[in-house]
Amino acid sequence: MAETLSGDEQFPVIARFEIRRRAYLAPDGTGLRRLPSFAYDIALLVSFYRAMVLARAFDLKAVSLQRTGRLGTYAVALGQEAVGVGIASAMREEDVLLPSYRDNAALLWRGVKMEEILLYWGGDERGNRSSGPAHDFPYCIPVGSQAPHAAGVAYAFKFRKEPRVAVCLFGDGATSKGDVWEAMNFAGVHKLPLVFVANNNQWAISVPLKLQTASETLAQKAIAAGFAGEQVDGNDVIAVRAAAEEAIAAARSGEGPRFIEAITYRLGDHTTADDAGRYRPPEEVRGRWKEEPIARLRAYLVSQKAWGKAQEEQLVSECQEQVDAAAERYLTIGPRAPETMFDHLNGGVFRATVGLQQRFGPERVIDTPLSELLISGACVGMAAQGLKPVGEIQFMGFLYPCIDQLVNHASRLRRRTQGRLSCPMVLRTPHGAGIRAPEHHSEATEAVLAHIPGLRVVMPSSPERAYGLLLAAIRDPDPVVFLEPTRIYRAAKGRVEDDGESLPLDVAFVLREGRDLTLISWGAMVKETLAAAEELAADGIDAEVIDLATLKPYDEETVLASVSKTGRCVIVHEAARTGGFGAEIAALIAERALLSLLAPVVRVTGYDTIIPLSRLEQYYMPSVGRIAAAARKVYQFG
Repeated sequence: MAETLSGDEQFPVIARFEIRRRAYLAPDGTGLRRLPSFAYDIALLVSFYRAMVLARAFDLKAVSLQRTGRLGTYAVALGQEAVGVGIASAMREEDVLLPSYRDNAALLWRGVKMEEILLYWGGDERGNRSSGPAHDFPYCIPVGSQAPHAAGVAYAFKFRKEPRVAVCLFGDGATSKGDVWEAMNFAGVHKLPLVFVANNNQWAISVPLKLQTASETLAQKAIAAGFAGEQVDGNDVIAVRAAAEEAIAAARSGEGPRFIEAITYRLGDHTTADDAGRYRPPEEVRGRWKEEPIARLRAYLVSQKAWGKAQEEQLVSECQEQVDAAAERYLTIGPRAPETMFDHLNGGVFRATVGLQQRFGPERVIDTPLSELLISGACVGMAAQGLKPVGEIQFMGFLYPCIDQLVNHASRLRRRTQGRLSCPMVLRTPHGAGIRAPEHHSEATEAVLAHIPGLRVVMPSSPERAYGLLLAAIRDPDPVVFLEPTRIYRAAKGRVEDDGESLPLDVAFVLREGRDLTLISWGAMVKETLAAAEELAADGIDAEVIDLATLKPYDEETVLASVSKTGRCVIVHEAARTGGFGAEIAALIAERALLSLLAPVVRVTGYDTIIPLSRLEQYYMPSVGRIAAAARKVYQFG
């Protein structure tokens, strides 16, 4: 770090940092320095060697299966076997591994069967219901998005005072993602028992490292998060194991997180769908083969007279037999019945939480960094560890960074693992307009969430229903997004008994019975809908009012029963018209109650424009007058 910034003016240096690079074996297998104590256990080193040879043989078999049409796209780990073996061998059974899609060597060491890995890459989620530790996470396909889960898992360990560690593996490309940085920042603030491992194989698909970052190392990124980072020779399994052993021990003892950057090289393509020859020269790859981890450890074992030609031939033969047998077992697994696709499918600004931290303490009521992605991702990790996290996003307009976690992880964790893991989390956020808020604070995009299979979407319309439905959401075994209409925070008042009684999810509430037409709404618009029903009653029109309450899955039978009785329906929501959830209800009525209709279904909604700022928002939202006018038109049809 420079000691002068401009001219001759001197400024004091307030901090200095350095990154060390750990290596014990040179590429030719000769020793560079004294080995760590475990490395004098030759039997242990031989087990590392066997595991790496097996992982490579498995890799080659998987590629062969894919090339012959018997496996889907497969992520190759050629040349990176030392990272998986070195890291996994330092973990305890009770620790939690959060792997990327290239970490087969780690999974095999943790007890996952080869045929289970093939089954997953062959397009069958049963492969994720594996023989490894039940608490380990499945492969993470969206790059880096498992890092917030790891933060949540580690927080659960610290909260329960368990001597366990979360270990999160990802590639160099993931360090360019906000997911990873936000998780590192949170881990540093809370001194979580978490080890981040970046397998720096020099390529993020087709993007070389020099175009990903200007940092001299990836390990130094840990410094900004407030904890130690170290670079290791990722082709030296002894160095990887030593670094992992120290980092995991430090995390387990309460010293906080650690970051390991393992320098490797991706000798193969990114996946079997890639052709790396299009973007990197063959001479570069040939030069890197001289550094690969298996030949390096073999050379060292030979120098120690612990390995020879006969043992090598026997090992290669044994590994090939094991891999071939696993492939045969995989190929004999029949496809599932089509109906099994439905198995394992789970169906602070407003001071709403004021006083909770004082009552329950900062370990349970957490002040997080302003990071929506981290909040949602950490909830996934905590939930998978058996906690019941309730995350809060300050406004629905800021929910969008959470979509990746909701779509790719929370909603499908139960199904991806075939019931091995679940995600009992709640994500709360204020919804809608009407409080004269600034831009981005008045969004009503519930239809986006309702389109996500595996996610429940709930929106109360009164204090009483907010209490009962939130209790039900917290007690639900699967993820729930709980949308809290901003207008009812202060505009709606009601007596709520804190008696612990929940209201049922997935059930609509008939708030007013009627015989002439059905009015369907949810959230804050229920108030205007009820008022419109009273106005209609003065005209002799008897309207039934339904509060949908749960949008996904919604109560179809109550809707159909009402429409079959009245023959007319008006749907009211403040979200924009096109693609709004009202269209889904109209489609249901058309499909299943068409012959009961006496008039077309009509929607009264927000307009197909961006929600205006406060001076115009009252004209955007459906009013009592608009609702009543639409209802009269429907009633008078024909």
